[in-house]
Amino acid sequence: MSNAKILLKRKKLYEQEIENILNNRLTLEDNMINLENMHLHKIAVNALSYAASTHKKLNSEINTKKVEKIIDTIQENKDIQEEINQALTFNLLNNVDDDEIDKELDLLKEQTMEEKLTSKVNKIPEVPRDSYPLHVKASEQLIDKTTEESDDEELKELIGEMT
Repeated sequence: MSNAKILLKRKKLYEQEIENILNNRLTLEDNMINLENMHLHKIAVNALSYAASTHKKLNSEINTKKVEKIIDTIQENKDIQEEINQALTFNLLNNVDDDEIDKELDLLKEQTMEEKLTSKVNKIPEVPRDSYPLHVKASEQLIDKTTEESDDEELKELIGEMT
């Protein structure tokens, strides 16, 4: 065999060995990836298992009967507080003198009546008297008399409303 043939065979053997090594390396890397995935799956399953057991434990500690009992207790305390508030408010209202309230109410009625009267009087516009002829002055006197009568009627109506 010639030297060239031997070198060529050797080259082929090395190429096969390199290919085998690369294949083995790929197999090892594939196994490592699978192991890492399995480890991550195990962590996920453990986390899910822990979550499920925690939920179960919490559900056994907190059930609807306990929640209803707590809500009932809170409602009872609110009712007691409301009774206390009503008792305090009742005592405060009993200390107010009815005569003082009546006097204040009468004063408010008088003020309201005065405000209504002054507001109606203030709404009447003034008529300039110098610019009209003499025959208009007689009709003005008649209007003034009629206005006074209607004002008296309005005053009586207001007094009737206030009582």
